Amino acid sequence: MKPKFFLPLAILLFASACFGQFYILESHSIDIAVDNDGMAQVRERYFMVFQNEQQLADFIRTKDTIGVSIEGWREYDPRIYPRIGDESEITVNGISFTDSSQEPDFLELTYSLRTPLMEKKRETSTVVDFALNTKYFSSFDEGDNWVIPNGTSITVQLPRGVQIQKTVKPDATIEENTVTWAGYVFGNELELKYTLFKQIASFDFGGFITGLLKSDLFLIGLGAI
Repeated sequence: MKPKFFLPLAILLFASACFGQFYILESHSIDIAVDNDGMAQVRERYFMVFQNEQQLADFIRTKDTIGVSIEGWREYDPRIYPRIGDESEITVNGISFTDSSQEPDFLELTYSLRTPLMEKKRETSTVVDFALNTKYFSSFDEGDNWVIPNGTSITVQLPRGVQIQKTVKPDATIEENTVTWAGYVFGNELELKYTLFKQIASFDFGGFITGLLKSDLFLIGLGAI
């Protein structure tokens, strides 16, 4: 009876070892840069710890083989995929790997959203009110709560000079035009609203006078006088 029991167990353990990863995914950062129109560029970094140089070299070869294929990376490690937006809603700009002696090595994924991350809620001649479109954060939707897990941080950098409304949910760190959620964070609402002030074009009085002196209308008026 014992051989019949241990043989399937050995096969199961071997299969687990084959599909397991030989690195530790230490942390994960998501940096989102938003422009004046609410469009976003995203940079995700997966910080990894390797057990030895051979495992590091094997991973570098794997990276060169998979390239910029999101599907390929998800098959290789289900933890590596774009967290902001669906794959059909993004354009991948690049995937690179950095072997650093001063900090954990990291795989970097950069992509841009094809439609605005921030929705315009109100617009006047002087201001535009924006609000976060939560559909792009569906990866963090766990039914009744929005959950950012331990080891994951999300930083949203808004345009300079915006006024961020204080009702940021869940609670986040706010510094000037930057909002950061550092997991573990959860809440039943996900909310980020801000006001963008439009630049008012300055009036060039000197240029107006110069143009007026060169115009035919000025010469006609001068002749009439």
